Amino acid sequence: MKKIFLITILTMALACTACSSSKKPLNNTPATAEPENTDSSVAETPKGEDIEGKEELPENDSDNKEEGDLIDEDSKKQEQEEPSNDNSDSDFQVLDDLSDDLSSFQLQIDDEIYSFPMKYSDFIAHGFELEDDDESKKVEATHYIFSDFNRGDLQISTSIVNLDDKEQPISECYIGSIEIDKGYRENGKGAFIALPKGIIFNKSTLNDIKAAYGEPKMLLEYSSYTTYQYEFKVYQRIEIEIGTESGVVQRINVMNLTGK
Repeated sequence: MKKIFLITILTMALACTACSSSKKPLNNTPATAEPENTDSSVAETPKGEDIEGKEELPENDSDNKEEGDLIDEDSKKQEQEEPSNDNSDSDFQVLDDLSDDLSSFQLQIDDEIYSFPMKYSDFIAHGFELEDDDESKKVEATHYIFSDFNRGDLQISTSIVNLDDKEQPISECYIGSIEIDKGYRENGKGAFIALPKGIIFNKSTLNDIKAAYGEPKMLLEYSSYTTYQYEFKVYQRIEIEIGTESGVVQRINVMNLTGK
């Protein structure tokens, strides 16, 4: 009888032990774990997304941010075609009036010289047409927006900057930067584009660039292109891109958003 009683007690004890080992606490989060962020209002804006398509001109610029912006474009560049035509047979030549100083922010297109920033009205007088935006669209004081222009087969990207201390329509603003990129469907085919000291779009090589301007402040290397960036002041720089396969200039960006 005692044996049966002891066996019964042992059986019940083992059953209780098994039941207790199968249960887990409701909060199994380790004490060192980071608390979960339940505040839906603190959401990071996706990189590169700009709700209103405009930028403010801050007092200080960030090299790291701008480098990141360029890195974001790498995947886009990989899908673009390499340049195939050149400007060796162009009827135009580098004009004597084109400055030898890169910080003049001058650019020659065909037989005309552009200096940036330049008035919007002066820019469109050269035959460029605004692609999407309405000229009456307002730009906030000391802000700029991105807009594209077309002239025949030539498409360019620009920054339209308001240098005034009050809101102005696009038509009263300035073209603060101009970018010509060969990667977009043979953009610039047949156009003669030159920088100071005779650096020619879709023709000049890396050796030509270094001979003209020396080593750049910033060098960004990617699989399909390398960007040489010459900086002067905040929001004042020249970018020249060399295609890896072509070995010649395939993108030029002249930026002067301050006018100082």
